[in-house]
Amino acid sequence: DGALVNVTSARVWNIAQSLAKSFDIADEFENRGLGADPKIRHGALRVPPVGEKYLIQLSTRDVHIGEKGDPVEYEAELLGRIQGALEFAQRAHGKMDTILLTLGSDMATVDNAQLATTRGTQLHPEGSVFDIMRWTRSYAVNAVEVCRKFSDNVVCILEGGNHDFVIGYAMAMVVDAWFRGCDDVEVILPDDGGIRTYYSWGSCLFMGHHGHISKPTDLPKIMASGEPRLWGGADYRYILLGHRHHSQRWAMGDVGGCEIIQTRSPSPETDYEHRMGYVDDVQSLESFVFSDRRGMVTHHRS
Repeated sequence: DGALVNVTSARVWNIAQSLAKSFDIADEFENRGLGADPKIRHGALRVPPVGEKYLIQLSTRDVHIGEKGDPVEYEAELLGRIQGALEFAQRAHGKMDTILLTLGSDMATVDNAQLATTRGTQLHPEGSVFDIMRWTRSYAVNAVEVCRKFSDNVVCILEGGNHDFVIGYAMAMVVDAWFRGCDDVEVILPDDGGIRTYYSWGSCLFMGHHGHISKPTDLPKIMASGEPRLWGGADYRYILLGHRHHSQRWAMGDVGGCEIIQTRSPSPETDYEHRMGYVDDVQSLESFVFSDRRGMVTHHRS
């Protein structure tokens, strides 16, 4: 107390950053009113507007469990990326009111005992279809468990993928059954297998769609006509797509009252991608933080 009263607040923050466990010390400085102005402080904690809530959407699309490589190491890597994204969001915005986690959407890389995709493209995965189902179940259950450490409301949305339309649904059913007695976990299982899955939260409306069926620029009118009440009640509308394994914004990001976001994939490059020349995709797990009042506020890559 009193040791730093004649030091500028910005310098106090720099000192805190340089010390071990810097965020703990920075928290204490903030509690004593010694932190720098949030408007000029780089990478600092901020105090959210009173009563504002936050949701994080973890784009766990296109993880392709079962491709060549050690499945145990790959699961640990995926869970580490999920935890890193959640730690970042909590540091930036405080505890998340809701975590929106993607299931399906090419969570498994094959869909049948012939080791082919849903439409029949033959693949050469690491193990049998039963191995892949066990690995996928382990990843999905543990991903939800990681999320439960950061929020009291974990919502899983199923998106039917072109690799795993049936197995993805089955794995989502396993997650639903696994956490059936948990009030903090909800799994949304549309009857159509998750071709387009909707979730309304605060002033935001989300559509989860793998991205291989409809043209992205057609999706806003499908959303508006398919869910007119949800559409009309939202100030911000987001369509989140996977499938292409790279980042893309459509028509400057906004089409027909929606923002369309194509997300990257955390899965390693395959022989197919190498052969086709798709070598510029950065392997990352993307996440997006939304305010219940202001829509998207943060985009993060883990």
